Amino acid sequence: MPGRSAEEVNEEIRALWFRTGGMLNGEQRRQYQRLVMEWAAAAPEPRERPDGARRHPTNAA
Repeated sequence: MPGRSAEEVNEEIRALWFRTGGMLNGEQRRQYQRLVMEWAAAAPEPRERPDGARRHPTNAA
């Protein structure tokens, strides 16, 4: 059974930041770290960007 898409995980990351107002306690930080690892596993291989910007879960396209 396939896992969630990077887009689905990214939405959960955004919701976590929104709910907490950007301030994570210890448990929320652990949840965020798990989500970022899940997002990284689900995200397609990075493409070379002309501006040199790096991909991040909250601004991935």
